[in-house]
Amino acid sequence: MHRWHTRNPRPNLPSTVRRAILNRDAHLCQIRADGCLTRAGEVDHIIPVSRGGTNNPANLRAACPPCNAWWNYQCRTPPPTKHRPREKHPGALG
Repeated sequence: MHRWHTRNPRPNLPSTVRRAILNRDAHLCQIRADGCLTRAGEVDHIIPVSRGGTNNPANLRAACPPCNAWWNYQCRTPPPTKHRPREKHPGALG
């Protein structure tokens, strides 16, 4: 299948790595957000690939679907800026 039509052409996580991560974490969710199901069925990147994360097992953890969705949403929202708002020049009109 051609991947030219997808936004993110990176390959999927191999099933052997996925099973190894779930077994390592005893199929328990490692995120534990509100609404957690405790029983993990997905593997999550701690640092997303889009932000420089890898498929290294140290960067992977077991997660339940609600926690994984919550974490993915948190990673997509831009961080708050620490910059002061732009000030107008004192001599500017208007």
